[in-house]
Amino acid sequence: MISFDLEITINRPVETVFAFVADPSAYPQWQPAVVENRQTSTGPVGVGTTGVNIRQVLGQRLESTWQITSYTPNESFGLKSTSGPVAYELTNSFDPVDGSTRMRIHFQGDPKGFFKVAEPLLAGTIKKEFEENNQQLKTLLESR
Repeated sequence: MISFDLEITINRPVETVFAFVADPSAYPQWQPAVVENRQTSTGPVGVGTTGVNIRQVLGQRLESTWQITSYTPNESFGLKSTSGPVAYELTNSFDPVDGSTRMRIHFQGDPKGFFKVAEPLLAGTIKKEFEENNQQLKTLLESR
């Protein structure tokens, strides 16, 4: 089992950060490994929204599907994988702090198949990727 928590403060209002992070189509802008992330269900993003994520990981093109499990605008959202090489749950929470936003992430994943064997390497790779993505997100949003 892979599990970690991360936190970052972004010097932008919580509404701006939440709207960007909760937009599935924006992921490739701040997550370099993401080739495509798109919503597959109709309607606005909220509990029950489904999507597909395609990314490059350890030289492999991986596709997984996801579903939003919780959604409170400008406060938090959670999602879980519904297919793919890693069964995961991800929770993002957003707190306003003096005009900035503290974003907290909790990730819990259970690799399957080949990735189960590579779990120790994968754990470090996933956490490092999240840390780098957060820095990219911070840089991108603070430059707007």
